[in-house]
Amino acid sequence: MNTQKCLTFFLRILLVLSIVCQSAWAQKPSQEDARIARLVGLAKVWGTVKYFHPYLAYREIDWDRALIEAIPKVNEARTPADYQNTINQMLAVLNDKSTRADGEVSAQTVVPKATEPKLVRTENGALIIEAPRIAQAVAKDMTALNGFVTNINQAITSSSSVIIDARGTGKLTEIEAYHFENFMRQTLTSMLDTTVTLGSTRYRMHNGYATQTGGGASFYYSALVNSAPQTITGRSKTKTPPIAFIINEHSPSFAGVLSGLQSTGRAVVIQEGEPPAADTFTIDLPDNVKVRMRTSELINADGSIDLQPDTIVAKATIEDALRALKENRTPKRNTVPAVVKTVEIDKPYTEMVFPNVEYRLLALFRFWNVLNNFFPYKELIGDSWQTVLPRYIPKFEANKDAVDYQLTVRELVTEMCDSHGGLRNADAAAEKLGMFAPPVLSGHLEGKSVVTKVLDDKLPIKVGDIILSVDG
Repeated sequence: MNTQKCLTFFLRILLVLSIVCQSAWAQKPSQEDARIARLVGLAKVWGTVKYFHPYLAYREIDWDRALIEAIPKVNEARTPADYQNTINQMLAVLNDKSTRADGEVSAQTVVPKATEPKLVRTENGALIIEAPRIAQAVAKDMTALNGFVTNINQAITSSSSVIIDARGTGKLTEIEAYHFENFMRQTLTSMLDTTVTLGSTRYRMHNGYATQTGGGASFYYSALVNSAPQTITGRSKTKTPPIAFIINEHSPSFAGVLSGLQSTGRAVVIQEGEPPAADTFTIDLPDNVKVRMRTSELINADGSIDLQPDTIVAKATIEDALRALKENRTPKRNTVPAVVKTVEIDKPYTEMVFPNVEYRLLALFRFWNVLNNFFPYKELIGDSWQTVLPRYIPKFEANKDAVDYQLTVRELVTEMCDSHGGLRNADAAAEKLGMFAPPVLSGHLEGKSVVTKVLDDKLPIKVGDIILSVDG
């Protein structure tokens, strides 16, 4: 009986150990899958910034180095916060607060104050307009717009100045942002006594993939393009009153308007805390991390870049706005013209016969992003293209020497399913495979590889032979 109890106890222990081991083995693939997925996300962010962030067209930024330093940190990441921090460390080399990674943030309910001030009111002779809150009110009831505009037109005749409070408590919805822009244009049109040219935007444009070295197609190019600036036509029959804007990091995007009014001396801008984010493109990553990337930049009338407030304070008040109007200071601007790189020349790293793992992944990420953004027949590759990165990251990591690496690159090139793809300078792989092609020509007929021409009469091969295997 004791023996039976011992045996039962022993079997139970084995069962528990078996379950624990199976659980551990089951977790390993999921952890590895998470690591690969994070590297895939890193590759996509790096490539999107490389070809579309405006700074990389004219600033000296070692974007390769930023990736090389990020790869080991992504591999070591254990939590979504680790991953997000690593992405932000890479993006930090851009020195652009509008390009950053954020975790998924749950919607926050803004609790109104006990006594909300009127959205259009007069204080000490100054007309104060709460623009974002007006946009939110109009989004709920479009008939309210006429009432706000009428109140402003009536009050402005007896106001010594206008203060437009554009501070937000969070990002406006798409419809709220539309009503904000519409309201601002209507309001400013009635205040301005002349037409004002607004600030323009600048963004990167690619016509195909610019050739890296001599030769190739010369008609492919990249450029930094300035959009034609818009205008606001003033219809006021009286002189434009002094106008001050108060903005913060949650203000809606209307930097072009502010820039135009600043450049003509029609308004001053007071910034509370951090600046508003520029227009951004969102990239979804694993772990619910989202990268918001700048896709354009503001160009002021004097050639300076980005909105440059007249005053920056920690906490803005109406008195700050009135003081700024009285002082009417003009900030010093950086007007150094951009030296545009029309071709993005990648560093060849010719000294690396067998690159370390980070540089091998750099090669993979380069190749994938070029085809993903510029290959004209990507849709013909099929669904397999989206699996290239997760399939090849382990292959590039596993390379043991230059032959391994070059053979993996050869295999990678075949993923584009295009005979125009090829490989150069892969001498180690060529020596492994043989420096010369076999003295036969083959074709693909009726789903089979068939010999179409024999170049050496001494071979025991004839035209029409079907190639079933090579070296076994």
